[in-house]
Formats: sequence, structure tokens, C-alpha cells
Amino acid sequence: MARKKAAKKKAAPKKKKPAEDPMRIWKEVCTTPEGHAELDKKTGRLTLVAIHRKIKRATELWGPQGGKWKVLCHHTVTPLNYPNSQGKVVRPIECRAEVTLIYPRGKIENIVDAVLLVNEAGHYDGGAYKESRTRALAKAFAQLGFNDDCRTGDYVGQIALDEQRRARLDERIEQARAEERAESDRDHEQGRNQFELGRAADELERSGTFGPEAQARAEKEGRGAGLDTGEKVF
Repeated sequence: MARKKAAKKKAAPKKKKPAEDPMRIWKEVCTTPEGHAELDKKTGRLTLVAIHRKIKRATELWGPQGGKWKVLCHHTVTPLNYPNSQGKVVRPIECRAEVTLIYPRGKIENIVDAVLLVNEAGHYDGGAYKESRTRALAKAFAQLGFNDDCRTGDYVGQIALDEQRRARLDERIEQARAEERAESDRDHEQGRNQFELGRAADELERSGTFGPEAQARAEKEGRGAGLDTGEKVF
């Protein structure tokens, strides 16, 4: 009797891994802790975050620099040739940094920033290499969403600063309105006083105790002698 073939067990379907949120890194780094942003004097807004804070946050996420994440930088020094404000041709030297930020499962390349290594007056800046690298690296971190709330105006410190500025502005507006009301009241009071004086003078003139007729009557009655001495008779 032929043996029955054992039925093959169907393999269980493999479970698909849930798709990774493409905004995961952005959401983790976009919010700036209160007190970490500094005031940009050019714009008057809290948008400047020190580079060491960004590096610290990246270390918290991916470990020490040089492991799962690293920064590659290439410097280029270029003499420039252009006229200055006095029309004289000057040859400052520019230091350009090109940065590549490598992070887990991705990288950001060709981020460039430049500063003057030698300025128009011929002064040498030994910190130009570091500054150009720092500025380029800050741009690379920005493309990952680091401190994005500072750029969008959602930073808690900026919101508080805006509220303070609005409160001071409202206070100045209210003060200006109060001064305007006070001046209007003074003008109104002055106009009313002049009106009352004019009305009183009209009543006196109608009653005959003031005006040309009263003066003529006083002269006729012998009371106008004082007119020669400059005295007024009513």
C-alpha cells in the first residue's frame, strides 16, 4: 500500500517592517530648548543657536562624532580681486569651507560657506578656517531640521519676546492716546473759556456797563478824567 505523502506546511508570511517615518529626525531636533537661542542683532529675533549645542544634540541621537555620524570638510583659499569703496583694487583672500555631514542612513553634501582670511586692509584672520567650517556645518544641520522652530517663529523664547514687545508697543500707543486726549481736553477747555468770556462781555455791553456807550456816559458825567492817565473806565 502506497504511503501518503506528507502535506507540506506553508511557510508563514514574513511580517513587513513598518515604514520608517521620513520626518523622524526632523521631529527629534526641530524644537529648541528654552534659553538656547541668542538674539540676532541684524534681525532682532532669537535665531542664533551655538554650534556646540547642535553637535551635542547630534551626539545624543547618534553617539560620538566619528562613529555613526561624522563631518568631512575641505578648505579652499582663493585670492580675490575687486575695487573697494575708494575705487582702489584690493586683493583680499577668501577661505571657503565645503562640508559633508554624514549621519545614519544619509548624508548632506556640498554645503559651502566662506569668510575672509585676509581682509581689504591686509589683516590676517587665523580663525577663518574654523569660522567657515562652523558656518557651513550649521547650514548642514539646518537641512536636517535642527532648531527649525527658530526660523519659523515657533521658538518659545521668541514667542515670549514677541509678547513683551507687543505689550510695550501697546503701552506706548495707550500713552500717546492719553496725551492726545489730554491735549484735546485742554484745547476744549480753552475754547470754552474764551466763549464764556465773549458771552460775558456781550452781556455787559448789552446792559450798558461796558463798551463805547458806557465810556461816553462816564465822560459826560465827569468820570472820564482818568482817561488821560491811561486808566480804563467801565
